[in-house]
Amino acid sequence: MSTIPHSYYYDQQPVPCQPVSPPPPVRPPRRRRGGLVFLFVLIAIGVLTSVILLLGGVKWTLALPESLQDSFPSLFTEPPQDFMDDYMEDFMEPAPSAAPTTVERAPTGDGTTLTITPAAGGEALSYQEIYSETKLAKELGISRTPFRDAIHRLVQEGYIDIIPSKGFRLHQLTKQDVTETFQVRSALETYCTMEITRTHTSRKAKRLFRELRFNMEEMKEILDTTQSIQDFCTYDFQFHVAVVRYLENQQFSAIFDTFMYRMQRLAQMSLSHPGRMEDTYNEHLAILEAMEAGDTAHIYDITLRHMDVPRGINLEDL
Repeated sequence: MSTIPHSYYYDQQPVPCQPVSPPPPVRPPRRRRGGLVFLFVLIAIGVLTSVILLLGGVKWTLALPESLQDSFPSLFTEPPQDFMDDYMEDFMEPAPSAAPTTVERAPTGDGTTLTITPAAGGEALSYQEIYSETKLAKELGISRTPFRDAIHRLVQEGYIDIIPSKGFRLHQLTKQDVTETFQVRSALETYCTMEITRTHTSRKAKRLFRELRFNMEEMKEILDTTQSIQDFCTYDFQFHVAVVRYLENQQFSAIFDTFMYRMQRLAQMSLSHPGRMEDTYNEHLAILEAMEAGDTAHIYDITLRHMDVPRGINLEDL
């Protein structure tokens, strides 16, 4: 047993030294590969899921991982028609109807929603008649308070006009409505198409272009066959809604939705003119091609022209 030197004695008693154990060996950190393996597993699952959905014909567009979409452009540029019918039904929102002719009640989780829709098995409303809030609320079986709240919302969206001490009636479009509507559309859509054009090489923009291309094909088919104004309007406004919502700006979308009723009615009026449906298709195609090409020098004027032509037609009609 070793002892410390004499100078460190305390009370003349030696203090024994305790042996010191060597420190345990330090192992190098183990390289973890779990994250990489997990990523490969996810990719494999995505690919297998897409194959299964393709064979089963069920909403295949969401199955392929985003990172692989650009590797298989043929799957998206030339999709089977039956698959795209499911896609249109589930993922492309239909535009609101154009002519409000029926009032109906639809219960929701937080109250009662009053909507005005085209007559479909219901009684059509007249633009000349004044309707009583009390009478209509009684017919629908709801109290006046939620009914009045719904009426004020419809007033804000331009569906109806309040007649003091009498009731309400359907709103008749005026030249001021036409001017204001197209001013709002021009401001929103020229900005949105410019931003899309600036980012035309991004994956998000390419997905939008694929959606708009399919939309154009449907419009072309209607133009060459039935020439149904109602059906053409549906795809017409799906085109514009997709452009505005591309920026994911909630305020833009809210403003655009507020004017949707007016825009639909004005579109139906202008499309009833001979040759206007074909011109509308060509204007949409010019906007899409300019965005795809990144043509920032001309996209503003191309989009603005698409607003100015129908505005002139609508003002002449009124």
